[in-house]
Amino acid sequence: MHSLSNSGFTTTLELEVRLKDVDYEADNED
Repeated sequence: MHSLSNSGFTTTLELEVRLKDVDYEADNED
């Protein structure tokens, strides 16, 4: 999951955002 890393900034911040987005999508699907 490291393709468009500006300066290796793909840290917990982005990970948390992605997790929240996925969780929201899954919750919304139900």
